[in-house]
Amino acid sequence: VVSCGFVTIEQLCDYCRDKNNSRIIVLDWLNPEAPSGMIGLETAFALAVTHLVNEAGMSLSDVVSKITINPAKLYKFDRGTLGVGKPADITIADVNEKWVVSEKDIKSKSCNTPFLGEELIGKVKYTICDGRIVFKS
Repeated sequence: VVSCGFVTIEQLCDYCRDKNNSRIIVLDWLNPEAPSGMIGLETAFALAVTHLVNEAGMSLSDVVSKITINPAKLYKFDRGTLGVGKPADITIADVNEKWVVSEKDIKSKSCNTPFLGEELIGKVKYTICDGRIVFKS
């Protein structure tokens, strides 16, 4: 469905738990006021490269659009593209690096992810937001 073009953005999750596994936040996707997000953002790019690009044959360009340009358009953010006078938001990744997901990779307040121990391909090296490095692996 995603590779055929029916999906314009990637929905990442619909709930998360805190690290003590004591609180569940359910996001109501039918409610446009519900917040977006998921635990596992740290794995989203690698999951897309591993399963959509390498296994399903989707182009890397299409994957990048579905996690940058398309969500920015949906939420009416002035983000998702590079250009003169635009915010310098850039992610630099090694699309060939293999790695195994571990708790040390999770920077969120929760580590509720079904991907612990899974080998993925594609590792984010830097995230630059408004021209500042905000993540470096």
